[in-house]
Amino acid sequence: KHAENFCSKLTVNCPAADLKCPWSGPNDQLQQHISICAIEKMRLMVADIIKNNHQLKEQVQKMSEQCYKDNSSYTKELQET
Repeated sequence: KHAENFCSKLTVNCPAADLKCPWSGPNDQLQQHISICAIEKMRLMVADIIKNNHQLKEQVQKMSEQCYKDNSSYTKELQET
């Protein structure tokens, strides 16, 4: 923590590195970068999109499982007739 807070030449990553911001540079330029970083400015919107995407993937998985189950039941009925 000391190095991050007080060493101005320490190379640091953008806080938006988790969202794929490629910037890294001297600690003393971090605040300047953050002020212009488009990815960091969109963090809340991106987080919401990621959350919605996760929910949609879960819905697709449930629907796929239901389709498989329905198809299996239908196939079984056809075989019995």
